[in-house]
Amino acid sequence: MIAGAGLDRERDRTVAARSGRLKRRGLAPLGLAGLAAALAAAPAGGLATACRRAQESTVYPSDFEPGPPLGDPPRPDPGARGVEYLTRVAPRFAQPWSAFLGDVRLRLPPGHELNRPGLSALLLLDIDEQGDLVAMHVPGPSGVQAFDDAALDVAREAVPLPRPQAELLSDDDRLHLEWRFSRDRRQAGPATARVRRVEWPLERAVPALLQRGRIGDAARRVAAATRTGPGGALEAALVAGLREVCTAVVDQALAGDEPARQMSAVGVAVAAHLTSTAPAVRRLASGSMDPAVRREALFALGQLGDRRAVPLLRQTALMELGQDSENSGAAAAALFAMGEDADVRATTAQRLRSSTEGGRASALAIMTQVPVPEAVPDLIALLRKSGREPRAERITAAAALGAVAAHRGEGAGAAMAALTDCLAVADAAQRAACAQAIAGAAEAVERGAPTYRKVTALLRDRDERVRAAATRASALLDPDRFARILPTLPREPSDLVLTAQAAGLARVPGKRALARLLRLAGSSSPSVRLAAVGSLLRREEPRAAEAVAELAAHGDVAVRALAIRGERRPAELRSALGDAAPEVRAAALAALVARDGRARTLADAARMIAELPAESGERLLVARAWLAPP
Repeated sequence: MIAGAGLDRERDRTVAARSGRLKRRGLAPLGLAGLAAALAAAPAGGLATACRRAQESTVYPSDFEPGPPLGDPPRPDPGARGVEYLTRVAPRFAQPWSAFLGDVRLRLPPGHELNRPGLSALLLLDIDEQGDLVAMHVPGPSGVQAFDDAALDVAREAVPLPRPQAELLSDDDRLHLEWRFSRDRRQAGPATARVRRVEWPLERAVPALLQRGRIGDAARRVAAATRTGPGGALEAALVAGLREVCTAVVDQALAGDEPARQMSAVGVAVAAHLTSTAPAVRRLASGSMDPAVRREALFALGQLGDRRAVPLLRQTALMELGQDSENSGAAAAALFAMGEDADVRATTAQRLRSSTEGGRASALAIMTQVPVPEAVPDLIALLRKSGREPRAERITAAAALGAVAAHRGEGAGAAMAALTDCLAVADAAQRAACAQAIAGAAEAVERGAPTYRKVTALLRDRDERVRAAATRASALLDPDRFARILPTLPREPSDLVLTAQAAGLARVPGKRALARLLRLAGSSSPSVRLAAVGSLLRREEPRAAEAVAELAAHGDVAVRALAIRGERRPAELRSALGDAAPEVRAAALAALVARDGRARTLADAARMIAELPAESGERLLVARAWLAPP
């Protein structure tokens, strides 16, 4: 009898496992006797043929009353992780399992072990990025082997599954799917399924995730790790981890095909001095089809100190003269930043004496970016030429002399004197160019009364370009004296001049200058408003800080974003992190970083990056705000 009982249990396991397969293949349920007969008498045509024949003559057992149907399984929690995916794949498990349970209910007595309501088997499926099965385990067996075998069989036939979303993958690039197979109403529905997360240590997980392009997941890991509270080695690891994430955001934009994002990424790389991005910036500098991107990248290589780019920069500066003078100027500026500009200066000084207008124009373009003291006599000669031609050369020569004057080295005095004399010429465009050059050099050169007097004489010039340049130059040359003449200036109708005035008043002392700035901050002109807010941020009076705080709620997004940088109250800044405008959110983060430091703002920055779509340009704003707050 013992041997017979063993054979019966083995038969039950076989029936249980195979009846599910038959049901899924479209065969009607068979009784135990009918299925056993079909298995024993299976002809050469195969099991399926035998079962189809057997089902016509097979009837349900009549010696017991089957248990009630189970009904529909419960619905999953709508807030569960991966619930959308779980619901989508659920029919692959639930339908065949329901067929199996129905067959068992109808064919086996209610007291049979396979009909025990408490039976439940937990399976763990490891699924790769394509939805294929990598491994399968039974971490929670039911205690009845036939029951577990049936669950395993259902799971094997359910795969491959649809490709899981990237955010559901664990650090090992696998979807770890827990699926419970039960004999009660839970059945194999999605309510008792779960997406498990397998996490590596942070220092291993972040680089691995970034290498696979999963920037959001890497940021999410950093954000989650901050919940334990930063401190000591953990704090250093978190800061390093988020820096890697932000660098990956920049790398991704540099490698993309959107010029606007590439230029923004170059700006972040320079602001945060991300030297690791130099190879990508170098590729843009040599191969970008967008002229603006290429110029930005050329200039950035100097700021990043990329010595490997020196041959490229030298070739661009010298070989493209006469072809693309703006590229030449950007490359020369990069070489100047690294102290590698000696041969470029010599070549451009020589070409300035060229008899061709193109040769002189290309040399002048470089000299506006790089001071060339040895060319000062030739530049002065160009500046003093009369007549309509070459007017463009005279204007560019003024900018080139301004570059020499701004560096207070050899030739600076002669350059400033020539620019001062130029303020009296008849050509308004040339007067404006000379005033602008003086303004650019004003913070670097010694203040001189003659220059100041000649500049302020242009504050009433008939040309608004001249008045604007003279206003800025006057305020920078001598802020104290400009404060005294401010009330005497005539009412100004030009927004161009008012913008220059608002920018210049940042360092002009006194109540009158502050009052003028407060009025300008309420201007209807966006450019005037922005310049005024920027100057208010740089002043130390309490009233200036109050005005900036009031402007943090301004309807103009640009004004609001600029004003929030002056806010220091943490509650206000955290409220601004939820602003509708991305620029304002990034500005609020930058202000928090400036106030509290990077370590204490890790969670905010990481969470913002994690929640943003991969293609969002706002990720660059967040990266810049955290890496290099202004």
